[in-house]
Amino acid sequence: MKFKLLKLKEGYESDDFQSHLFGSPDVLKEWNDQDQSCFNNDEVFFLQLNLKDLNLKELPNEGILMFTICTLSHPFRGIVRYFNNFNNSERIDFNDEDSIYNLNQEYELIIDDTSNELEILGNMPKFKEYHPTKNERCLLTFNKTLFKEIDLFNDYEEDYVSFVIKEDDLLNHKFEQAKLAANLD
Repeated sequence: MKFKLLKLKEGYESDDFQSHLFGSPDVLKEWNDQDQSCFNNDEVFFLQLNLKDLNLKELPNEGILMFTICTLSHPFRGIVRYFNNFNNSERIDFNDEDSIYNLNQEYELIIDDTSNELEILGNMPKFKEYHPTKNERCLLTFNKTLFKEIDLFNDYEEDYVSFVIKEDDLLNHKFEQAKLAANLD
């Protein structure tokens, strides 16, 4: 499934649980607990997908997939989390304190079969350095060449930022097993 990205006007943000790139995510309250937060101190919010809008047989019918990137790890690491308990969630300013990259500009995702900006469960792109295994699927692909203003990827040599997942993990909805497909150092 392909998406076009629409840059929101400054000061605007998506509705709760809406799919979007950067900005502020919706998370489980327990994930953001100050005493037991599951987030790493170098983790930045990348993308939120509301699965009810996708209707893809490989994914659950509802819930949120949240994609983050750990920026102090070398190479960068990608993390994917899933939840479907909307009653126990909150919106947080995840990237609010980030001063290294420009990550607060939010982009709305609009389904568009002709777009090459962002794709879910599409074909594996050709990588310069990463060599996918036969049993890996491309969970998410973002064409970073079309968004030069996103500072996070200035030193990224690949044209696409991709999260990959093994076929069995996708089938069993073990999204936490997904990983960033290429080095970002």
